[in-house]
Amino acid sequence: AVGGGILRFSHGIISNPSNAILEILKDRFVIVGGPIERELTTPTGAAMLSSLAEYIEYYPPIRVSKIGYGAGKNDFEGLPNILKVVRGKEIEGLIKEGILILETNVDDVSGEMLGNVIDELLSAGAKDVSIIPSITKKSRLASIVRVICDNNSLVNMIEILTKGLGTLGIRVQHIDRYILPRSIISIPLTINEEVFTVRVKIGKFDDITSIKPEFDDIKHIASRTGLSISLIKALIDKEVASRFKL
Repeated sequence: AVGGGILRFSHGIISNPSNAILEILKDRFVIVGGPIERELTTPTGAAMLSSLAEYIEYYPPIRVSKIGYGAGKNDFEGLPNILKVVRGKEIEGLIKEGILILETNVDDVSGEMLGNVIDELLSAGAKDVSIIPSITKKSRLASIVRVICDNNSLVNMIEILTKGLGTLGIRVQHIDRYILPRSIISIPLTINEEVFTVRVKIGKFDDITSIKPEFDDIKHIASRTGLSISLIKALIDKEVASRFKL
């Protein structure tokens, strides 16, 4: 925030932010005017900010090591004149990814219709879909349909939601998420002398390894062998533990 209004100094009168501040922050930081009609960012402060930090909108995953506070002499109504500087080490190994979250409220569709829309959304490229029970105005029982997708799938997602649910409005949020680096490998699983292939997703973070078999493969093997899903999963877990020495 750079404030607003008019600045009076030795060179005359100029609008806030001054030319010096704009030149220092140009191509480096996003600025916003307000929330008061005073100078909130000085050229010295802008220069320090440009030399010490890069622009971020939200805190990244970090381990905070030091926190510094400073207070100014001027009193602003409704706004504390305090500066906070946080130093930390960014956690390595995470991948930053921009995604969209689409949400709409529906109170007049059946569970079968919701299930069909979920299948269509996932087939069209949605990363995930969830249905959240809720109570809306006039105490109506409703469902919040939440879709996670990328920008390339946005139009398709909106079309499926509007056509499949008859919704009149869809909320869209642009956010970042951090995910573990992951890979998918295939491992063989032998049951009654028949060899099946199981896809396994592996994610790593520091010394932690996350291993998750693909459920569709578990379900397929259970259908072919007549064994329970829980037993198939236990056999896969045993094979994975043996291969990766877990």
